[in-house]
Amino acid sequence: MKTPSMSTASAPERPSRRELLWRVSATCAALLAPVRRLQAAVKPVRIRDVEIFAVEIPVSKSESEAGFNHRYPVVRITTDAGINGISFAGPAPKELPEVRRILVGQDLFNVEQHLKSGLARWGGVEHAVWDAIGKIARQPVYRLLGGSATRVKAYITCVWRGNPDQSHVPFEDQAAQAERLRKAGFKGMKIRAWRPRPL
Repeated sequence: MKTPSMSTASAPERPSRRELLWRVSATCAALLAPVRRLQAAVKPVRIRDVEIFAVEIPVSKSESEAGFNHRYPVVRITTDAGINGISFAGPAPKELPEVRRILVGQDLFNVEQHLKSGLARWGGVEHAVWDAIGKIARQPVYRLLGGSATRVKAYITCVWRGNPDQSHVPFEDQAAQAERLRKAGFKGMKIRAWRPRPL
């Protein structure tokens, strides 16, 4: 299948790895500025513990027969201020010792250091950290991170029947679907392109 051609004149120049890392770090620094100001305004709040547990939501008979399982991992961060942060995307239980090593005893507000220490691997734990920060600040987290957009560009999510990871769908089929959607007027498309083994 032919892919749409793109003229060299309109193709944006790809940034170097160094430039890309600089851009990412500059963006992170800007996002963390409000929490740094908050950290300076309050006494340190230490993380006392990190727990992981499961919540099971009942499913109907037909959902159960179809293989649906509504068991969700939850992560809870406890602070010495008596505030908890919770997220419904906890890490695997075997990873809990590493998460605790990174966080327990540390200042809750030092998000940048937590990320540098390895927290970036567990987005759900970071969500729980932000949940606790938002509760202490008495502000919704979206406001701490710079507010919210009033308009969002729409896109379409494409999922093919079969394996949840979509590894059975050839990239050519995904590209053909993208072209059909583009012709239909869609400006954005989300697919699962991960593969268990590199191509």
